[in-house]
Amino acid sequence: MKVEKTATIDERNAQIESQLLEKLDWIPQESVPYTQRSIALSLMKNNTQYYLKDQFNEQGDIHASLLSALPSLQQYGNLFAIDWLYREKRVLLERARATHQQFQQALDRGANIELEIAQIESSQSTYITATPMSLIIENQIDLFRTFFDDWYLNDARKIPTVEINWFAAWLDTQINCQRREP
Repeated sequence: MKVEKTATIDERNAQIESQLLEKLDWIPQESVPYTQRSIALSLMKNNTQYYLKDQFNEQGDIHASLLSALPSLQQYGNLFAIDWLYREKRVLLERARATHQQFQQALDRGANIELEIAQIESSQSTYITATPMSLIIENQIDLFRTFFDDWYLNDARKIPTVEINWFAAWLDTQINCQRREP
């Protein structure tokens, strides 16, 4: 059973590697400064080392924001790191929350609104969808750091929280009610 799982994982990794090599821009080893080779992201193809072009700035150095994240990413291997950088993700930037007092007032009125409050919180929270590499290329360093922290720190990441806007929530319900009326 374990041998079969290993073969399946190896096959999947080979498929991902092949797709990344075809889809992305690569630089042959000879074009990468010797000082960058040991830390830069690379993959092998036909016994030739290829380096991911997007990781370098115009001066040929690894982008500073990526450089600080590389050790953590590379502990899982270059294939994982490259795949992570190009896989689109949705990250929570700001969480909207009902205060305990607001939640309790709604419950005291007899409303069973836990699901409704959760939907309001979700709709008023701020998310961004992007690939981490696109944020590096667009020089959105703080957003890249947020994406990295979301992965690396996971549940320990501090997410700014704001109170939900009850007027906006009420207005949304009014608009939805009007849409339902014939």
